[in-house]
Amino acid sequence: MSASEDQEEGRRDCLQQILDSSAQRKLIVAGPGTGKTHTFKALLERTGGPSLALTFINALAADLADKLGDLAETYTFHGYCRRMLHTHAIGGVSTSVDYFPPLLALQADDLTRLSGDRVSGHDIEHEFHYLDESSSLIDAALRSGDYYNAVGHLDSVYRVLRHFQANLGSIPTYRQVVVDEYQDFSLLEVNFIEIVTSHSPSLIVGDDDQALYGFKHASAEHIRTLAANSEYERFELPYCSRCTQVLVMATHAVIARATAIGRLNGRLDKRYECFLPVKQADSALHPKIIHAKCTVERNSAPYMGRYIYGRIDAISADDIGESRSEGYPTVLVIGPMQFASRIYDYLAPGLADVKFKRSTPIEISPIDAYKRLASNPNSRLGWRILLYLHPTMDANAILRRTLLDGEELETLLSEVFRQRHLIVVALLQRFLNGDDLSPPELASLEAAVEVSTQQLRDILGKDDGQAPETPIVDQSAPSVVVTSLVGAKGLQASHVFVVGMNQGHFPHSNDSITDEEVCCLLVALTRATKSCTLVSCNRFGNQQVQPSAFMAWLAPYLSTVDVNKAYFDGVASENAGRR
Repeated sequence: MSASEDQEEGRRDCLQQILDSSAQRKLIVAGPGTGKTHTFKALLERTGGPSLALTFINALAADLADKLGDLAETYTFHGYCRRMLHTHAIGGVSTSVDYFPPLLALQADDLTRLSGDRVSGHDIEHEFHYLDESSSLIDAALRSGDYYNAVGHLDSVYRVLRHFQANLGSIPTYRQVVVDEYQDFSLLEVNFIEIVTSHSPSLIVGDDDQALYGFKHASAEHIRTLAANSEYERFELPYCSRCTQVLVMATHAVIARATAIGRLNGRLDKRYECFLPVKQADSALHPKIIHAKCTVERNSAPYMGRYIYGRIDAISADDIGESRSEGYPTVLVIGPMQFASRIYDYLAPGLADVKFKRSTPIEISPIDAYKRLASNPNSRLGWRILLYLHPTMDANAILRRTLLDGEELETLLSEVFRQRHLIVVALLQRFLNGDDLSPPELASLEAAVEVSTQQLRDILGKDDGQAPETPIVDQSAPSVVVTSLVGAKGLQASHVFVVGMNQGHFPHSNDSITDEEVCCLLVALTRATKSCTLVSCNRFGNQQVQPSAFMAWLAPYLSTVDVNKAYFDGVASENAGRR
């Protein structure tokens, strides 16, 4: 039997063991590209009946929902809890509770004004994630949400968790619950998964080598603890059908170097092999990781962007067609944002399909208030948002009477304050009704809500009577996504460029590389289905920069290209020769 046939049989056996297991609690710890979603689908097809799939961020949930289809109801934590809050009688709020993601900012402002001590949203967030009820911040934040009959991301999960713990009979049951990306969960989310799966068979999947969300209080220790729990039967998916042989070998090299310097302590050992029946041809075409060593990166000499643009221009029609048909980008550019944003700015004017995927802060907007008041002029949340955006001298006294004594917020606001904003509410109501507003009225509305009329239409989902234009995408052109190191999670692409491979950028310090930076490198390397290119520079702006220590870690697997003036002169000459 050939090596490829051995792998084919081994992969079938791994899947069959999972499907045939009668264990109520199953755990898979497996590397990227090893077929975790395929395994979910196969298990759900076998179990049938109402099933649930949970993960932790919208993009991953959307991708999982697309692949699982009708086999399971797929949610993020807060999406699932939003549904529970609207269907279960959970103390403190009603089933018509207002789901308001920026609520944390209002809760922090409430607590600051009531106590006189500075309370930040990060303070409250920390207590929720760690289930720390000793400081009273959680209780105070919940009381604030009770008054407004509103919840945000974290308190929605906390409320449902505590409700299920106190009312075990209210926990929905499923034929199967599948949970993805467990390594990126906080203590709050781990406890939530434990209670949701207490009455249903569960399959939990994760990889502590891909733990990127320490900044949101997640910890890889949770999946390591689960792996040691005798209640869970552990399985493996060792065959990577995404990455080439060199990328799998590089992954092992990074893990070995990281553990040698004391990183990834407690790491769960796992087999990880390139699945040659699928990846042999790509492995032969791309036997090395390319190191594009740019002499400089600055406004007058944007060598990184120029180099990547040229590489994109040379991508074959077959590669473009394959990525388009499979539904993933042809090219993924990953790196620290100071580099990623520069690459996007260089690529965007010349490419037909390039997107910059970046997180946007959740902020409170005037339209959040006015659209609520347009539906309900007494909306406590609507008036509180306006008081947050336009604080008055007596705001502290007003909030004490509302939050502590339960008085109606609207009645405590000055007539001048109320009338000034009710004028805007009236304009918005007319706008929603399709009335013609005069140019001065439109200008007044736009100034109050701080967006243009067209943006307002988009926010409110208001149809202006014209069919929306569907952008025409040239299917023969490469699709390009530019994002951060963390933003690359859950993505894959035919060709990946990791930019900013310099000391001080990635990693921040060659002498004190963190676990999260190691995990970022592992995730970056394993996004590629074909080629992976690491891009560094000798000078960034006017600053001399040193190579990333990661380049030494990966040296045996690199093929270096010097990207300098001579390189571009050579490319220009080659192109001229072709013409």
